[in-house]
Amino acid sequence: MARAFLRWLDEHEARHPNPHDYLDVEPLVDNLPVTEQELERAVLRVESYGLIKGLKAMGSRIPLRVHLLDPGRECIDDYDADPARFRQAQGGPGDQHVTIHQGDYGQAAAFAGRDVVQTMNVTEDPDRLRDVARASREVLPLVPEQYRTDIERAVEDAEDAVGSPRPRLTVKQAAAALAAALAASASLLVVLRFIIDALSGGLGGHQ
Repeated sequence: MARAFLRWLDEHEARHPNPHDYLDVEPLVDNLPVTEQELERAVLRVESYGLIKGLKAMGSRIPLRVHLLDPGRECIDDYDADPARFRQAQGGPGDQHVTIHQGDYGQAAAFAGRDVVQTMNVTEDPDRLRDVARASREVLPLVPEQYRTDIERAVEDAEDAVGSPRPRLTVKQAAAALAAALAASASLLVVLRFIIDALSGGLGGHQ
């Protein structure tokens, strides 16, 4: 979503568009409808990365007139508008990357930092995922802003997986996505470790 928004902004920047205009001209991403919440999360993400800037109105979560900053142009031109790749190249939190894959035993999440690699088998218990999503919401205020949007989206996907009659993701997929989002900040916030443990039922790693 963030990549699609940056590409759209690159095409319409001359008029300093309102980000909500995106929904009028690009209502689908990967053939799925984009919600206002998803759009706002994407805008907050690229804003927190220093890629865009704009003026905010009272009561608005996001800037209402936006333009690209020089890092945003670099992200679009040199990194195919991929904020994660751009952040990694800048030596920021992107240095700690996350992969999600399908193993013989089900959905698993693996993440790598500078000196540790860990792999886990994630839960498929909807009650556990519901509890973990609730706990994750409670600690969101402690999470640095640059991580918060991705974690919040993963929490919403987890809540949807256990509460919707037609969920976007399975319980395993939502648990893996939430674990992956939390992993990026787990090295900075020890308080999140118990959440990752709860998702996996135990972690195995090596130095």
